[in-house]
Amino acid sequence: MSVHDFMKDHILECYEIIHTDIKDNTFDSHQFIQHFSKKFEAEYVGFLSQYQTNCFMTVNAQIAQFLENHKTDLGIIDRGKTSSQDVFGNSTPNESWEKVN
Repeated sequence: MSVHDFMKDHILECYEIIHTDIKDNTFDSHQFIQHFSKKFEAEYVGFLSQYQTNCFMTVNAQIAQFLENHKTDLGIIDRGKTSSQDVFGNSTPNESWEKVN
């Protein structure tokens, strides 16, 4: 199953991550991915294992793209680029989001 299909099937849980688990009104894709990977650990590891190289970057980009493509359903708006630490502690650019409902 693709990341997109999995997230589409679990869009209510993704909404809950955003509106319940993430406490701040604004957040970035890295924060969402941190909560998503914890909630769906086994599935996240499965997505990573589908790639030989750049697995984190590839899977995390797919997750972030899902947020962009489904922002209305997820009750968020795009606030532009920000920089925060990825899973390896590197400060990298990613999207900033704001909750709207």
